[in-house]
Amino acid sequence: MPLKHIFLVTLVPLIWGIQAVMLKIGLGQFPPIFMVGMRFSLMAVLLAPFLSGIRGKLGPALLVSATQGIAHFALLYIGFQYTDVSAGIIAYQTNAIFTIMLGAILLKERVSVISFLGVMLAFAGVGLIVGAPKGEASLTGLLIIIGSALMFAIGNIIARRFGPFKTTALNATVSLASTIGLLAISALTETGQWHAVQAANWQGWGALLYTSLIGGIAGFSIWYWVLSRYSVDRIAPFGLLMPMFAMAGSVALLNEQITSLHLLGAAFTIGGVAIAQFGPRMLAAWRARKALAEDSARRALGQDA
Repeated sequence: MPLKHIFLVTLVPLIWGIQAVMLKIGLGQFPPIFMVGMRFSLMAVLLAPFLSGIRGKLGPALLVSATQGIAHFALLYIGFQYTDVSAGIIAYQTNAIFTIMLGAILLKERVSVISFLGVMLAFAGVGLIVGAPKGEASLTGLLIIIGSALMFAIGNIIARRFGPFKTTALNATVSLASTIGLLAISALTETGQWHAVQAANWQGWGALLYTSLIGGIAGFSIWYWVLSRYSVDRIAPFGLLMPMFAMAGSVALLNEQITSLHLLGAAFTIGGVAIAQFGPRMLAAWRARKALAEDSARRALGQDA
């Protein structure tokens, strides 16, 4: 993977990690499904000129909308009502495990042993952080967020199976379809939407704009672009970097407390991502050098004889 692509696929978890902090700020002022519905409505307006680019792939794009747009984000925003940013975003990292498992099962993508071990190490780090005592975290909230992670993984598989898509066209379609679905669900299940719009301050609106423009348009455009060029097992481990960015943002902006156990878990997670991403290539290079050295040694012995 070229350095530019590594930068891009690392930028996405940075954007989404900070988005988790913005999400938590926004949820203090808006009902959850209504907030994410407004998020997608802003995106749909800005991306509307690109809708025509989805021709020929409208069906798969609507499947991505239903899973990675409506179901994933509704569950994610509801779940974050019941947990803090650090625990919630780490539970969300199960999406990488789900994506790799579903990619292997449904797309027959090969997962090397060393990549699998790297992901398991990273997941052990996630487990350490989730297991740490957290004041606001609840099992209900964490399970809801894990459910949203599964929906995100299913959307990844659909995008990979029917892609490549034009990234802006896919994002535009997901935004429009999700706006309709989420605002309809909000109208049926939530109250106080208009009051929230009137009472929200600059922090609430700023959080909404960040999740729409940076987390939504920029983040997903980069993600779909990279997803169209690499197998899911190559890029999914990078998502495990998201907790570190989210934890840093939660400390800086929300004054959450990070323990030594969290730092140990973070070290495991980053190490696992590094092994999963670079381990197979380093092992292949080592084997190639070893084979070349053995071949050179055999030739030298033959010449001596």
